[in-house]
Amino acid sequence: MQSLKGLERLSLREIDVPQLLKTIDISTPIGLRDRALIELLIGTSASISIAIGVKVEDYFWRERRRWVRLQANGNQKEIPVNEPLKTYIDEYIAAAGILDEKGSSLFRAAGRINGQLGTRQVRHADVLRMIRRRRVLARTGRCLNPARPCSEQ
Repeated sequence: MQSLKGLERLSLREIDVPQLLKTIDISTPIGLRDRALIELLIGTSASISIAIGVKVEDYFWRERRRWVRLQANGNQKEIPVNEPLKTYIDEYIAAAGILDEKGSSLFRAAGRINGQLGTRQVRHADVLRMIRRRRVLARTGRCLNPARPCSEQ
């Protein structure tokens, strides 16, 4: 049986990332969250555990550009954000309405009943499930947004 760390690496390296991102329905805050989280994982090479631990205040302006602060085991690393990631996180924050909630988690879990984003941090296992689900969709060419084929997104 593979460890979670092994599944984490396997999940994002064996797929065509642009195709994966096209499978996401970005008309919802949850879709915007997933797109921003996947881009953060890819753009910073952070592990899922580190990425889901990012707080709203860890995404900040410095020297006319956006930065993200990643923290693990008492160590922190500040990384400049590339343009796609900046766009994805900005769109997610605006849709979720969490810009002023500085001490809270950036990547929030969705409620099981109403599907709305809550205040609780998304769980590691939920991120793994989301990535697995999106990998399948990317491989089959299907999209979660039935209004537009993947090629048009």
